[in-house]
Amino acid sequence: MFKQRVITAACLAPLAVVAIYFLSLPWFAFLIALVAAIGVYEWSAFAALRGQAARLAYVAVWAVLVWFTWDNPELVRIALWASLALWIGALCAVLAYPSSERVLHNPVIAGVLGILVLWCAWTAVVALRDLPQGANWLLWGFVLVWGADIGAYFAGRVFGNVKLAPRVSPGKTWEGVAGGFVLAGVVCGAALTWAGWLSLPWVVIFVVLVAVSVLGDLFESAMKRTAHVKDSGSLLPGHGGVLDRIDAMVAVMPVLALVLSDEGLALAFE
Repeated sequence: MFKQRVITAACLAPLAVVAIYFLSLPWFAFLIALVAAIGVYEWSAFAALRGQAARLAYVAVWAVLVWFTWDNPELVRIALWASLALWIGALCAVLAYPSSERVLHNPVIAGVLGILVLWCAWTAVVALRDLPQGANWLLWGFVLVWGADIGAYFAGRVFGNVKLAPRVSPGKTWEGVAGGFVLAGVVCGAALTWAGWLSLPWVVIFVVLVAVSVLGDLFESAMKRTAHVKDSGSLLPGHGGVLDRIDAMVAVMPVLALVLSDEGLALAFE
């Protein structure tokens, strides 16, 4: 499992970097939409959609929303602020679990959540890419999530003892969270220092973003536990499904886009 996890990550990370820096915005948006669409398809299981036709129709609804957003840039800010409300709700659901299981188990609510979460995430990633220095900021956000994930994985395995949220995800520990903060902090802090942007506000922003990445992971775990599935899929060896790989990313990117919005978000999609 560990070997497969490393090989998969080693293959995907360079591809992500190439896409961020070398694809034009339309092609980049299309690629991200394809990845997100797989995530939407996997999420359809959380909404109790079993038939292939029903699951593809669910993806089609999301795709229409994405296409409409591409043609209507005024929806970008709406999507980002909607994501803030979504993740505040997700935090409440995680903290209240398993009491919140009854709500998450509702097929309509679960279905709407999936479309909104992946729509907001796609919008944020594409908007970030189109900002001045957007590719650099997008990579910084990716590295933050990757560092938090890798640090949590190894620290949790070596030092993990105190459970973070045993009713949601029994394998996650506070030691793992600390390890994620340390590794992500070293890498992202070094990048901010090199760019001359390291400051107390950015330290606070970094802490918030890592915390949000943990929330994204926990919320997907709550959805999987409610739907009685171990992994969202099996497409990525060692990781599970696409959702299992991007669960933290879909939470972090809208928040990062909101943080940077005053520095150029109005230029996105123009």
